[in-house]
Amino acid sequence: MTTDHHQPPQEPCRYYPAPYEEDEIDLLEYWNVIWGAKKFISLFTLGCTILAVIIVLILPVTYRSTAVLQPTTPDSGTMGKLSALAGSLPFSLGLPTGDTTGQKLMDFLSSRTLKERLLEKYDLLPYLFADDWDADKKKWKEDDPEDQPSIVKTIQDEVLEDIYAVSSDKKSELITISWVDEDPKFAATMLDRVINELNYYLDFEYETDAQRERVFIEEQLQKAKTELERWEQQVPNVKTSQAAITRELLASQ
Repeated sequence: MTTDHHQPPQEPCRYYPAPYEEDEIDLLEYWNVIWGAKKFISLFTLGCTILAVIIVLILPVTYRSTAVLQPTTPDSGTMGKLSALAGSLPFSLGLPTGDTTGQKLMDFLSSRTLKERLLEKYDLLPYLFADDWDADKKKWKEDDPEDQPSIVKTIQDEVLEDIYAVSSDKKSELITISWVDEDPKFAATMLDRVINELNYYLDFEYETDAQRERVFIEEQLQKAKTELERWEQQVPNVKTSQAAITRELLASQ
């Protein structure tokens, strides 16, 4: 005969957090660590100072002259908006607008044609290659033409890429150009020259779609006028039929 022994229910385990121990900061220990590394810290600081002085002495100080070209339209609202913006810009220039105008202007400002004009028109080679130029004798130090700087080699070596830059903002259509040089006056002068070349391009070389259409129509009108004058010379009287004239015109096409 078995007897059931009923054990009293066990009380669930209870966990008590450990008493909070406050971290103590030993300032003296930190000071000893810093003091032990004083030699490394001193040498590191001295090295950074010497490196900074060397960089300042070796690398020349350069200045950047910047201009922002601003497209404008005859619309008064657009003009007012852009004119208000122009007050905060270093330089602004009104340009024609259009679907492809901005890209055409960008193409010209970054073109080989413009760079060749700047190098040749303003005689930039002696300035860009001052170490190879004899200022007293006004000639290159190297007698061999192949060893002398040239416009072609300057463009091929992308010398101007480091000092002349052009970019555009597709959203605002603003075009930014800049020139970097050690002489701030020369940088500003070159920027003015770039803008002058752009003005010349807009006045004498730039063609809008409307201008091209007008030229095409004028050519067609002149062609028709010439053809009419030829027929007036070939038809002395009214006996020639319209059909004969039509056949002659079709044959000449």
